[in-house]
Amino acid sequence: MWHNQLWDEQRESYFTWEIASSPAERRDIYRPGAKFCIRSLLEPGMITLAVQHCCYDVKQRLITRGRAAGTPNLISPQISWELHKKVDILPWVLCKGDWLRYHQMVPPNNAVKCEENPKDREFYNQIMDLRNI
Repeated sequence: MWHNQLWDEQRESYFTWEIASSPAERRDIYRPGAKFCIRSLLEPGMITLAVQHCCYDVKQRLITRGRAAGTPNLISPQISWELHKKVDILPWVLCKGDWLRYHQMVPPNNAVKCEENPKDREFYNQIMDLRNI
């Protein structure tokens, strides 16, 4: 796995992340429309099992809502891939791919207040596409 660091203005420190766009991540199913995704990594001394999963569009802008938006992972795959699948992926599967319903339970995190992406028209189209399935 390839790891990198990004500066977090709010925490005033770096956080380590990994690419979360491998074939095993099934971006085409769980985050359709995302160009790439990253996931924060747990670091020594952290008192949480949760990490943040962020996805970006072709212009490298954070996707803050809609079908391709990343969401918090309540259990980091670093702890256990099997437990991560049960806690973070299975609820999405039980929602039968209805990302709007899933996001009501696990909303995308835009704590850094990035501009809403996608724009209203595209977001509305995604909702209408979902309702026509």
